[in-house]
Amino acid sequence: MAAITADRVAYNWNNSNKDIITGAYDIYQNDSLYWRVSKDSLGQSSSIIIPTELNSETETGPKAKLLNAITQLPKNINGILTFENHLIDRKVEIQLSRMVTPLPFLSYWLGKSKNLAVRSSAYVSEPVEFMRNTDLAITYLPLLKESMTGKEAADTIQDTIPETTLAEIIHSEAEASNYIRKLVHGHSVVIDTEDTGQSRKIDALDPDGIAHEAKYTVNNNQAHQEILKDVELIRKGLIKGSVWHFFKIQKTGQNGLTPALRKDLEDHGIIVVIHN
Repeated sequence: MAAITADRVAYNWNNSNKDIITGAYDIYQNDSLYWRVSKDSLGQSSSIIIPTELNSETETGPKAKLLNAITQLPKNINGILTFENHLIDRKVEIQLSRMVTPLPFLSYWLGKSKNLAVRSSAYVSEPVEFMRNTDLAITYLPLLKESMTGKEAADTIQDTIPETTLAEIIHSEAEASNYIRKLVHGHSVVIDTEDTGQSRKIDALDPDGIAHEAKYTVNNNQAHQEILKDVELIRKGLIKGSVWHFFKIQKTGQNGLTPALRKDLEDHGIIVVIHN
């Protein structure tokens, strides 16, 4: 129940008019143009206690979306539902608890009533917005920070740039792939590629059909074959696009993205994201 609720909230987050169960909405029902800036708790968190006396008709922004989700929960459930917004990293987390009373004939072995507690989380995935924010964070904001002379002003800009300490966290290809799956709310999948080999293993296919590849170490020959496979999958409509994520190796500080590989990716229309 907790996992389903977190997934539904994260999946439907980009439009408060979506049905919490099906995700359906009228094509003319959309949130305001700049809702991500003014009504998405940027740099903050929003929480609601379960159960709550708040009314979704009077609340706006994140709290309204959270309230819409808990309408599906049983009345005897307690907990808290939270949304955290750190620009690129946006997460929904839910904690639920309920008193469980064993049947009388089982009480001898199981004891009296106990509190059962669970926690689940899901990341909000918006591929286009993710690429836009990533590009902003790694290009424009650092240049703006360098052009400022006031230390306080520069520190203010720095606070808006996500401080990624992935070099201290990511130690292997598997950890990088797992991080990307959580980041884009995707799942690993293998798709047949008839023209360029037997198949293509995608580290994370997000809900919008974008394929994400995590690179911790890079074999240039293998990378070129994977590029050709991505191009084939895009051409056949099996994926809608491809994004390659590069992570620095902790010991060397290198990410394996050579100028030749970057050109190869860009020439084939593949997005490059570098994680520091």
